[in-house]
Amino acid sequence: MAPAKTLTPAMQQVKMFKEQYPDCILFMRMGDFYETFF
Repeated sequence: MAPAKTLTPAMQQVKMFKEQYPDCILFMRMGDFYETFF
């Protein structure tokens, strides 16, 4: 993943959660819909 400086605030949050929960699938609300990160 890119260095945190170049990430948007939303992607910084995804990175933080993935570091805390590496074996989980994240569902992040992006506007009116959800995106998954695994």
